[in-house]
Amino acid sequence: MNLYGWLKSDKVLVRVVVLWLICALLFALAWTASYYLLPEGVLRGKLLASHLPVETSQVTTTFLRILAVNLLLG
Repeated sequence: MNLYGWLKSDKVLVRVVVLWLICALLFALAWTASYYLLPEGVLRGKLLASHLPVETSQVTTTFLRILAVNLLLG
């Protein structure tokens, strides 16, 4: 069976696994290409999250702030 046949399978689990594998492969290819082609630190300081005050003197409050930022922006 070819890839198109798996994507049109009657079993939902087969379709989900095949789509997950395709997305994982595309992600890995994009990550590898960007690692080798983009300069180091190209996005440093350009994202909104890098300007948010999350660092505190307490480890617990810093963790909670980072968690909150990830939950809100994600």
